[in-house]
Amino acid sequence: MITTIIGEHRLSTAILLASVVGGMFILSSLRRPRGRGCTISGPKPWPLLGNIVGINMNAPWLSYMNLTKEFGKIFLTTAFGLDIVVISDEAIARELLDVRSSKYSGRLSYPTAKPYGFDFHTAYRDMQLRKAHQLVTNILESPDNHREHIQTFASSVILSAAYGYQARPIKDRLVEKMTHTLEVIIQAVSPEKALLVGLLPFVKYIPSWLPGGSFNAASCRKSIGELSHGPFLCLKETIESESSVPSLGYSGVSRQSQISVNAPWASDQQLAQDVCLSAFSGEEQFSHPFTFSTLFVFVLAMVLHPKVQERAYAEIMSVCGIGRIPTFDDRQALPYVDAVIRETLRWYPVVPMGIPHTATEDDIYGDDLIPKGTIIIVNVWALTHDEARFPRASEFIPERFLTDEGTLTDERVDFAFGFGRRVCPGNHFADASIWAAVASMITAFRFEKVKDEQGRDIDFEPAWASGTTSYPQPFPCRIVPRNPGFDENTLSRL
Repeated sequence: MITTIIGEHRLSTAILLASVVGGMFILSSLRRPRGRGCTISGPKPWPLLGNIVGINMNAPWLSYMNLTKEFGKIFLTTAFGLDIVVISDEAIARELLDVRSSKYSGRLSYPTAKPYGFDFHTAYRDMQLRKAHQLVTNILESPDNHREHIQTFASSVILSAAYGYQARPIKDRLVEKMTHTLEVIIQAVSPEKALLVGLLPFVKYIPSWLPGGSFNAASCRKSIGELSHGPFLCLKETIESESSVPSLGYSGVSRQSQISVNAPWASDQQLAQDVCLSAFSGEEQFSHPFTFSTLFVFVLAMVLHPKVQERAYAEIMSVCGIGRIPTFDDRQALPYVDAVIRETLRWYPVVPMGIPHTATEDDIYGDDLIPKGTIIIVNVWALTHDEARFPRASEFIPERFLTDEGTLTDERVDFAFGFGRRVCPGNHFADASIWAAVASMITAFRFEKVKDEQGRDIDFEPAWASGTTSYPQPFPCRIVPRNPGFDENTLSRL
């Protein structure tokens, strides 16, 4: 059974303070356009606060899923004057966000975007396998630090793809900086922090050394600047030496250098850095936390379901034999491994409220008006836990994605990456990274519960971190190499 940390007291305090002190900011910062309101039905709002009361802001997807029982698969909620349409049905989501994508391609404007410094704009498979092999090596050497190694894997594949930067296997300064900075970004765009900054703009100026200093915008901007500067210098050297290291930044900067051949490098430096940072801009930034969050969920699922990992391991052995980690050429022959990944995405979607859209013009759905500026949210959690579509939805059952013949069904969970023009652009990259890591870890390890002095499994109840993405908090885990001879020397020969 999946449980979620309630922890509502933090937001409750913030809402109380905002309600008393921040009324003036509501009208100025969050005022919606004048005109007719959205006519979709929903729960009756409270004055000023809207429907925030009674919503678990650390896990709103659970509260919204409960509201579907009374108000159906599409309903209206409000928060401080904002209309928010919540969709809990894939057909409705695809009708509005895919078929009518031109009307719902607006990006939600976070009040934390510009002041916190993340408003920048504008063939990797071999590398992903190498990074996955390094992940296995790192876990072999220090299994107790597996969470850190998974974060390093997610960060290093992004840095390599964006900058051509080759990170050290462990304790790489830029990898650590990226991990820290993206954690800051995730928290800065979390609903509760964005809401509080929108209501009380002065909190972003609280010095970092004072209580509440985690809201400090200058500190966040500094971290992002440092994140771009280090690998950018490496990229600059790559361009000047005419290296062919593939990366998004290399391609973009090379084109810009060819266009601006008469301009000195220094004049193009900021533009070039913006090209590199585009790998992390907008929804693209979610490919990194999506990857490591999903891998955390995978490890948890393996600990709780040993029969699943044994079946996946047996499938890999039947295709690859002992001593070889699967490559992407083996993927079609490993349907159960893919089924495990699909079930991981379904069982606990790490972006459970999806990527918000906004209506860019008025629209009519059925008999109801959806005005321009309305926020549209797809409750991905409700989609993945629909009992009619996924019976025993709270259980981890990869076989639900397999036919009787053992091949993959057409049932997919691609909506975990979003819908329409707001779909995560890094979805294919993240999918490949996750597959490489999952296949490698299943091959090399057994993930088990920790045992007590009598050799009995120690049960535990998973707890979940909350924010823009959600993932398991640290849990007891014992990682056992499957083959003592399968070490870093073996990996180096692959």
